[in-house]
Amino acid sequence: MAEVIYNGIDVLIDEGRKEMIINPRGERFYFVECEGYKDIYTNATITREEDGPLIIEGDQELYTIHQASGLSYEKLLCAHPEALIRKHSFLGIRWYSVHGILKRQVHSRYCCLNTEYRIHERLKLITQSIEER
Repeated sequence: MAEVIYNGIDVLIDEGRKEMIINPRGERFYFVECEGYKDIYTNATITREEDGPLIIEGDQELYTIHQASGLSYEKLLCAHPEALIRKHSFLGIRWYSVHGILKRQVHSRYCCLNTEYRIHERLKLITQSIEER
């Protein structure tokens, strides 16, 4: 029987540091680069099987940065989304370029690698201010 430890939260997991940061639902992790979004689960549930690992189930936004250019449309299409490929021509020479970010939303289930984690739980947002420089 699985025990629910957290429900309806947003969680950032760092396997290397054996650490989880738990935010209230809807509060973003602003310090994360595009590549780090794979470690964020929103509207998540954390459960533990009997004497087993933690399991995180939730939604993820995955970002992939695409940049390339070449003369073959087919070769670019193998590695990049069609919507990001642009056709160019100059003096009868045709080439293609790719520049953009592909964003996907997926629902995932992740079985944690470690059994113990340092958990930093942020309970609620008290105040917020923005300073322009």
